[in-house]
Amino acid sequence: MILAYNEAGLKMRSNPWPDSDLSFEQVFGPALGYQMTPNGGWVMTLDFDFGTAYWVSSNDINFYSSILPLQSGAYYIDLVPGWNFLPNPHLCAYDLEDLSFTLLGQLHSFTEMLSQELVSPAVFVWRGEDYEKTSRIEPWEAFLIYYNGSPDLAPQIRFLPFCDGPKPLAPEPVFRLRMELEGAHPAGIELGLHPLATNAVDFRFDHPSPPCPPISDCSSLWIHHAGADSTDIRNLCSEYRQPFSGPEQVEYFNIHAHAGLEGPHEISFSTEGAGDQWQIMLMLDDVPHYLNGQDTFTWEPPATGTYEGYIRVSNYQVALQDLVQSPISALSAYPNPFNPDVTIAFNLALSNEVSVDLFNIRGQKVRSLHKGKLAGGNHRLRWDGRDETGRGVASGVYFARVSTARETKTIRMLLLK
Repeated sequence: MILAYNEAGLKMRSNPWPDSDLSFEQVFGPALGYQMTPNGGWVMTLDFDFGTAYWVSSNDINFYSSILPLQSGAYYIDLVPGWNFLPNPHLCAYDLEDLSFTLLGQLHSFTEMLSQELVSPAVFVWRGEDYEKTSRIEPWEAFLIYYNGSPDLAPQIRFLPFCDGPKPLAPEPVFRLRMELEGAHPAGIELGLHPLATNAVDFRFDHPSPPCPPISDCSSLWIHHAGADSTDIRNLCSEYRQPFSGPEQVEYFNIHAHAGLEGPHEISFSTEGAGDQWQIMLMLDDVPHYLNGQDTFTWEPPATGTYEGYIRVSNYQVALQDLVQSPISALSAYPNPFNPDVTIAFNLALSNEVSVDLFNIRGQKVRSLHKGKLAGGNHRLRWDGRDETGRGVASGVYFARVSTARETKTIRMLLLK
């Protein structure tokens, strides 16, 4: 007899009995079950089937016992590009290095997939009241893993009990900062400087932010990587850059904070490796917060919604007047919806190198409107609804992205023909 114990609250679970015909109420009592849809959303379900991952929300502690046979042999699950919500099909634990994969029928270890940047090392489970980056998947626990390759490789993940794989190794970062937002999922982001990192997206260090769980009024916090090729990996829960190599150097990390509820939100920080003369500053909604010697402060957004900002890390002290104004402000698009012309307007605090690019809803670049230096002040750029080849684009959602070396801001536009 196999006995399953279920705690109250939100959980990620899977069914280890392949020949079962179970419902959520049988296993979890009065509970809500959710499956991931192909577009990354959540849909409610009543069935608790083998080979599927589920979110479970229950208010009571309950037990379930069964004499059904368990899955015991190798088990394969197809992967898709982006986030995959997967079940552990066996009633045994897996360390991440013990997972294996097939590409075009050829077997690869987890470490090999990491070295080719085909999967992210950030694998998420839900434990307690938040996401957790884990190195171990427990029995009948479901998990989120990100596949970064092509579907043409016919990717699969293979579960084979008690099969040991090589453990990936990497040196520690020289500087690390962790920021946590009260009520967010995941609660924290991580950024820093690492000897093996670059300023591009490094899949070993720059980890995609997991999808929002099926919770109403969910807050969220993420790092926005403006240089990413794909929308899916533009929003990160961790980002690392190259270490400082000389005096008076600085790095800017763009962040977004979404307040799902009104009222004050506590923000906390911890750092490792900062030098005595370093200065760390959070600019959120054009308000500066110096982090040196301050671990926690209260953020009071005026309303629910998403707020943009950045974290500035420098190995020298910077005067306040050089920091207080956001490089890009007053970004707007009008008319919106538009057909076929739209004006993109923004303000620059100072003369700056600026790029203004247009993207479709799939994150594909449609056109570059400007790349080069602009004077400080107000600017207006017109887009005639055509791509780089001069062809008119289809109706739909588009994004204008305005970027400087310090900051990136994006606005959503709708073309209706």
